[in-house]
Amino acid sequence: MPEIRCKKVLFYSSGDEEIFFNWAKSIPAIKDVFGESDEIILSVKSAALDDDSLRELIALLHRYKLPLHQLAKFKNEKNQDWFSNEKKFWYNAVFINKDVTVH
Repeated sequence: MPEIRCKKVLFYSSGDEEIFFNWAKSIPAIKDVFGESDEIILSVKSAALDDDSLRELIALLHRYKLPLHQLAKFKNEKNQDWFSNEKKFWYNAVFINKDVTVH
């Protein structure tokens, strides 16, 4: 089962933390969300994500300034046209420079 690891997530309040967890849990492709040491683990049901779930994961990781390169493993024939489009704001952070934080 694929995982997305969110290391040292910065929350500005307890409400902000609650929003992160609720958002992550609301994404249909996410099976479980849990903390482990200094990471939050998003356990993904399948490597074949539906487009809506992938878009929500892009938004979640972008909003909390988390590395997007972990999402590259979800590229497939069905989503490659929009997901790996070089004109999208996430392209470099997902596919080129793993250290890029999208602003």
